Amino acid sequence: VFIFWSDFRTPPQKNAAVVFLIDSSVESVDKDNFKRQREFIISLAKSFKIPENGARVSVITYGRDARSIVQFKDSVDFNSFLYGMMRSSRMQGESGL
Repeated sequence: VFIFWSDFRTPPQKNAAVVFLIDSSVESVDKDNFKRQREFIISLAKSFKIPENGARVSVITYGRDARSIVQFKDSVDFNSFLYGMMRSSRMQGESGL
């Protein structure tokens, strides 16, 4: 998970767009670490008060290919965001990073 944020205690500005990238390659990330990545992003989204403050979130998993599992339009409702996160899975292929 790559995160460029200076203060995790402060939610992003109103109407901010936040993108999370998750390495989901089977060769690079075991099942437990993939779950930890997912739980970390969910906890950050909760602390950012998505979507109450108007911020939107997108989540992209990558391995050999990239896949958008949560689009900005899905984060207008926290339950939709959570549903997308819980549907995410690991994929074949090395991440190449």
